[in-house]
Amino acid sequence: MTVLKPSHWRVLAELADGLPQHVSQLAREADMKPQQLNGFWQQMPAHIRGLLRQHDGYWRLVRPLAVFDAEGLRDLGERSGFQTALKHECASSNDEILELARIAPDKAHKTICVTHLQSKGRGGRGGSGRTVWASA
Repeated sequence: MTVLKPSHWRVLAELADGLPQHVSQLAREADMKPQQLNGFWQQMPAHIRGLLRQHDGYWRLVRPLAVFDAEGLRDLGERSGFQTALKHECASSNDEILELARIAPDKAHKTICVTHLQSKGRGGRGGSGRTVWASA
């Protein structure tokens, strides 16, 4: 499993909708200079790296990705009456909720764990998780 740095997740969140983003904005998200972005992008997993298209200083992905930002997910949870936990990578979102229930049962009630990648999760159809999974 490739472990992505928080700066990679921030850039992915900016590009996730598939709309063009200027390299200066992406560089700010990654906390680096725009000319460093190409090397930074090479650290992405191959299945994501190949989705990038560049044109006249703008980057975009050829298809949208399900990537959440923590603040947006937290706001959505609050409006819906749930506590949210965003994990970029974990073993299993179910295990995260079960562990929370063991530690603090009252906190586990109405808590949703959203993860981008699970190493031991079954996924939606019994396979490994490579997309967004949630447990409540």
